[in-house]
Amino acid sequence: MSQTAAPAQSSELDRLFRMAGEPHDLQEGDVLIRQGAPDSSVYALQDGTLAVFASTPFGEVQLATLHPPAIVGEIAALAGISRTASVKALSKARVLRLDGERLLEEGRKNPEHFVRVIRKLGSEIETVNQAIGLYTNALTALEQQSLSADVLAQLASPPPQMAGFASVFARFASEITAKRKQQEELASAALIQQSFLPRASDLKTLPGSVSLYARMRAAKQVGGDFYDYRDLGNGRLLLVIGDVCGKGMPASLFMAVVITTLRSLAMGHDDIGAFTAAANSLICANNSSSLFATAVIGVLDTTSRRFTYCNWGHCPAFHLRDTGDVAELGNTGLPLGLFPSKAASVASVTLAAGDALLFYSDGITEAVNPQLEEFGEDRLRRFVESAYSRSAKSLVEVVIEQADSFAAGAEQADDITCMALRVAAP
Repeated sequence: MSQTAAPAQSSELDRLFRMAGEPHDLQEGDVLIRQGAPDSSVYALQDGTLAVFASTPFGEVQLATLHPPAIVGEIAALAGISRTASVKALSKARVLRLDGERLLEEGRKNPEHFVRVIRKLGSEIETVNQAIGLYTNALTALEQQSLSADVLAQLASPPPQMAGFASVFARFASEITAKRKQQEELASAALIQQSFLPRASDLKTLPGSVSLYARMRAAKQVGGDFYDYRDLGNGRLLLVIGDVCGKGMPASLFMAVVITTLRSLAMGHDDIGAFTAAANSLICANNSSSLFATAVIGVLDTTSRRFTYCNWGHCPAFHLRDTGDVAELGNTGLPLGLFPSKAASVASVTLAAGDALLFYSDGITEAVNPQLEEFGEDRLRRFVESAYSRSAKSLVEVVIEQADSFAAGAEQADDITCMALRVAAP
């Protein structure tokens, strides 16, 4: 089947259609030719506009737009093949129908009809070959991330027969280029985010009686979860775990602001209540994006083993006693960044030798399995009760493994962060 507007018809072919063609009037949306059909009719478009479509597993793709004068269907008719595309009316249209056998019969009498079809087919093959070359070059440029302005300019001026495909391809190329740029930006943001997380060397001065391990896994390339630990000197250890509302770049940037603010103020305050209140005021004052963060912020005195903390709306931490009992360290205030004058209250707990603290984000408790059930705080607590004696690292790893096992392959919807501290047994 022809898919392009033909050159001016020869007088003989025009005469043939006028003499033997059966007129058919089409309304907008009427299908003239259906892809895959064995119909061998040939049509001459006299008035209106037709569109050529190819059906694919992903839906219909418009291949060409036909205006009069145009001959439609002669290639399939002469070659004896099924229709390779569908044709439907884009507006009211009138065509003349000629049976394919009649065209063959006339072609035997006047070979010029066949010559005309062959010339037209050759012209179409040349056009398609040029288009294939152009789009092959463009795809290669996309693959090598070297799509230049020259290639885009060629895509902007395609042959008329390829206008529909060119428009789709240009959008595809533009989206791929934009997404690649976004991925590069996100990769840079992920590196920046990782640079804000503490290193093991930050704890090199801690006494050997305390062990600490933390791990974060973002749901996207960058996330809003964070943790921090910092040696404040004089046997004091700062512990922070938090979760910024939202995900992606904005959450990552806000996370950096929160960590930087907490670190800068922690070194100059002995009173955790005063220092976290001051941090909250600063975060609120520089919060044009109206984000907020939940966080547990605490200081462990490694000599007395007293842990003093403020829980700014975060998941309750667990106190794992050496006896096997598990207690919650609940909320003491609202999230950071909401109200500059609302300070969290201060609470404390003394750890015995062999005790541990477990901190986590809601990415663990809100992990969902294929049945849409949540892992939940109760399930986490029961598991922690059975694993209370593990080392800090083992405890963190096995909690994340349990959440993953429960999810059973379901996509991770939120960042997952877990941190554990253990005081060595006597």
